[in-house]
Amino acid sequence: MCGIAGTFSLTSPQGHRPRDPAEQVREALTCLAHRGPDDEGLYEEGRCALGHRRLSIIDTSSAGHQPFVDDGGRYAMVLNGEIFNFQELRASLVQDGHRFRSRTDTEVALRLFTLKGPAFLHDLNGFFALAIHDKEKDELFLARDRFGVKPLWYGEHDGRFLFSSEMRGLMAMGLPRTIDPASLVQYFRFYYTPAPDSAVQGAQKLLPGHCLHVSAAGSRIERWYHLPDAVRSVPASKDPIRTLRELLDDAVRLRLIADVPVGTFLSGGLDSSIVSALTARHHQQLHTFSIGYADDPYYDETRYAEEVAAHIGSTHTTFSLTRDDLAENYAKLLEATDEPFADSSALPSFILCQRTRAQVTVALSGDGGDEVFGGYGKHQAE
Repeated sequence: MCGIAGTFSLTSPQGHRPRDPAEQVREALTCLAHRGPDDEGLYEEGRCALGHRRLSIIDTSSAGHQPFVDDGGRYAMVLNGEIFNFQELRASLVQDGHRFRSRTDTEVALRLFTLKGPAFLHDLNGFFALAIHDKEKDELFLARDRFGVKPLWYGEHDGRFLFSSEMRGLMAMGLPRTIDPASLVQYFRFYYTPAPDSAVQGAQKLLPGHCLHVSAAGSRIERWYHLPDAVRSVPASKDPIRTLRELLDDAVRLRLIADVPVGTFLSGGLDSSIVSALTARHHQQLHTFSIGYADDPYYDETRYAEEVAAHIGSTHTTFSLTRDDLAENYAKLLEATDEPFADSSALPSFILCQRTRAQVTVALSGDGGDEVFGGYGKHQAE
């Protein structure tokens, strides 16, 4: 993952400026450093300041530095995420005579925006949160992927529009830490705060499949992707089982495009087992990782993960946690969480990510598979 942040003045650029916008963004980037340890970049033009913390995955050279400015100097972009089909998009653009100075998906996405405007989003297959500044019009465009895999927070304060990958970035740029009473009620009812609201007044989550247009006149939200409409445009398959297998295999294959080591999380459940098995088809010497509980054998399912790993031929690592390990990481987990989120699996997942990072940079997971494939009784009931 990477971290993005930025500000846009909703008042005159020469008018009231309580804080230097570049300084605001730098402070936000400091809060987001854990998201991108490899590089940091800052851009400031007109009403806008953009910042980026980079985790290098594709084209790890300096050519992938962000904010990424197009060759004409009109557009600047920050991107958190990955465009899985960027190679196909790039090949098509090259065939049309376009030239590129990097091997990044960011440059391909920005080039498409310069050609198509916001409609370019429909060409992208991936997960992303992005912001693009148009220097000529002095306007800002933000967008989030179809299903909201990558986060994007925004708010307004003291005449400025603010955005960040995490809520702490908004606070670093000046958004007050004021608890929202209505969201507090929602949290105690649902054990999380449903989007677009948050635990803090004024901090909003851009909804999946939505984009934001920001100018001196204010901000405007649009929905660019609607799942029911998309479903209606897809013809019914004559062989649903084969189609499903092909879609799953393609989705996994695309996520393996990286210039850094890749592995998978493997719990032994239905979802992660499917993802790991498909990954093993396309990735030689696959490394898989799971969490076990040394002091709580009732909850320990590592034997299932090890059986799957043996079956698919992966090099498997099990991190066996004690209760002391869990206790030692409570404070770290809370520090890494923007707002209350009452899912006990967050703690072992947090530790799994920490320990896996020592061996690979990218790890595929099966999150979401249970909902699709009926992994638990509650999902089958739905």
